[in-house]
Amino acid sequence: MRLRRRRPQLLTFVTRTGCALCEEALPIVQRLAADAGVPVELRDVDADAGDRARWSDHVPVVLLEGRPLSYWFVDPQALRRALRGRPSAWVEEVGPPLGHTRRDRTPERRRGGL
Repeated sequence: MRLRRRRPQLLTFVTRTGCALCEEALPIVQRLAADAGVPVELRDVDADAGDRARWSDHVPVVLLEGRPLSYWFVDPQALRRALRGRPSAWVEEVGPPLGHTRRDRTPERRRGGL
């Protein structure tokens, strides 16, 4: 029996005014979400005390159906898979994703891309 994968119905991008990483990631997120037919909700981390307490040090944050997929960086391949209903991994709500440090946020930067 094969399980049906459920595509997410909403992607939330938690951002902050003046955040350079957010400005870099947003076009990637919007393009991939549009390709998958998933609407993007932009949410300012500073507009809500709960978001600020939870995500302030982690923006940009990508949430699918309210569940954290990534923060500090966006891995286009992982986001594409998740938008197809096949997330390879979810992140915990604190600490950097496995294999990444705050200084070295994106696989592309390590390879010289983006």
